[in-house]
Amino acid sequence: MIPSIPDVSIIIPTWNNKEILGQCLQSLCDAKPTISYQITVIDNGSVDKTCEFLKETFPKVLIIHNERNLGFAKGCNQGIRQAESRYILILNNDTKVMSGALERLVQFMDDNPEAGLAAPKLLNPDGSTQMSVCMEYTDLKYAFFGGFRLIFPLNKLVKPMALPLEEYGRIREVAWVTGTCMVVRKGILDDVGLLDENIFMYIEDMEWCYRIRKKGWKVFFVPDVNVIHHKHHSSRNQLQEVFKQDYLSKKYFIQKHRSNNKAILFTLLTLVGSMLKLPLHSTNYLFQDERRRKEVKYKIDSHWHIVRFILSI
Repeated sequence: MIPSIPDVSIIIPTWNNKEILGQCLQSLCDAKPTISYQITVIDNGSVDKTCEFLKETFPKVLIIHNERNLGFAKGCNQGIRQAESRYILILNNDTKVMSGALERLVQFMDDNPEAGLAAPKLLNPDGSTQMSVCMEYTDLKYAFFGGFRLIFPLNKLVKPMALPLEEYGRIREVAWVTGTCMVVRKGILDDVGLLDENIFMYIEDMEWCYRIRKKGWKVFFVPDVNVIHHKHHSSRNQLQEVFKQDYLSKKYFIQKHRSNNKAILFTLLTLVGSMLKLPLHSTNYLFQDERRRKEVKYKIDSHWHIVRFILSI
């Protein structure tokens, strides 16, 4: 008897943090999916005995071990190349998958043959909605204005890249979604290509969605599917590198899909924009409560590290 092709291959890249990875895998077990699936964990050079932990605790999980951290895109592509399924689900290790989520995503893709990629609604651990959907791609205007609520008439010229949270209530076609949890139709990848391995981390999701849509497929947001995401859990201890990689990835996107000259201009606008935002965010910090101060402090740190990095090049 010929074995059936799994409905979905779940690809989970990881780098250390075996405890949070274990919680993610346990959530998949607890969800008891009724569809057929396989799980592949890409261990990007963990030093906390992640592989030993997986073999002992989750023996059915397939493991690809790399001696060093190859980055998100290259790691995921290793799993995608080995996958034998109708769909690929890219999943962060700091997530919790709710019961019924896999079935609903697969059903949505089956019911919408024009969909190349789809993503669920991400929730914070406290149940609030996490911003994860964008209607625009990074561009020169966002290098300078990004991160601020602009007043009229600039708010008409520079629309927010992210979809406002109050509009997360219905299924809609979008420009791109974050790579925290996204399902892609495996049959389109010969035409679209895999994740861009020139991107070490960040914006690989936007770049992939851009190519998928350019080939005529649609990207959807499916808010009736919920996945909990512990945001920044894997990166909170290396924020300087996070901000650096985020800037480099955005610059690469501009260079690849726009031009070299626009990439140079992107760098200049990012530098000037960050230098202007630093005193504005610092002043804003003084008038916020403790919760909001953490958010503003994150923005201050990001602009400070970006300025330092660009000036050091």
